[in-house]
Amino acid sequence: MALPQLDTPTFELRVHSLNKDLKFRPFRVKEEKVLMLATNEENFGDMVRACQQVVTNCSFGELDAKTIPMYDLQNIFLRLREKSIGETQDFTLTCGGEGCDARINYELKLPEMQLDGLEDIPNNKITVDEEKGIGISLKYPSNETVALVEEKDNSDDMDLILDCIDHIYDEEQVYNKEDTSREELEEFLESLPLETMGEIRKYYFAQPVLEHVIDYKCPKCDRENKVSINGYEHFFA
Repeated sequence: MALPQLDTPTFELRVHSLNKDLKFRPFRVKEEKVLMLATNEENFGDMVRACQQVVTNCSFGELDAKTIPMYDLQNIFLRLREKSIGETQDFTLTCGGEGCDARINYELKLPEMQLDGLEDIPNNKITVDEEKGIGISLKYPSNETVALVEEKDNSDDMDLILDCIDHIYDEEQVYNKEDTSREELEEFLESLPLETMGEIRKYYFAQPVLEHVIDYKCPKCDRENKVSINGYEHFFA
């Protein structure tokens, strides 16, 4: 005999990098298990991939979460957490005053934690050679690329820069990255003027950030403190 089917509440969330809204559902027990395993591992890559799996599952498979930028993954995960567990998260803040050991309980209202910088994203078109009409169209790298670079634990940012390239163009045609080998792309990037590479890095570092700044006064020593809550690793539990 078939068991009864539970109704699934749905809601829409904005995927900013795709400029569209998609339908999602809250976490279920299977997603909670994924998050608990990642929390126990305390590894950045495992946490990112747990979020990828949860976001993909909760989008009914309509969104391949590993392909979106980190800021979109973090924001969607936090909004899902709001809908699934609740709109508040308790924190224990430690005073930064010298010799002060005060610990302050703080309740963060998650709707107050929003993406910062969406309105300040730079132009994603960079001119390389104005006379020949050569330019680069940029995008933000996927969260999967960011996780892989973090796991390599080195200072080489070539993988991030390569993933920032959407396509290259001149006056006659568009050169899609998918049709170009990594070696060709690296050779092209290495031939760029330093100023152009600086513009690419500036674009990368200007991507939106999920952050909330807490200003508080220590009740023990009266020190004025400021702490930044960012990312999403604080919200797994």
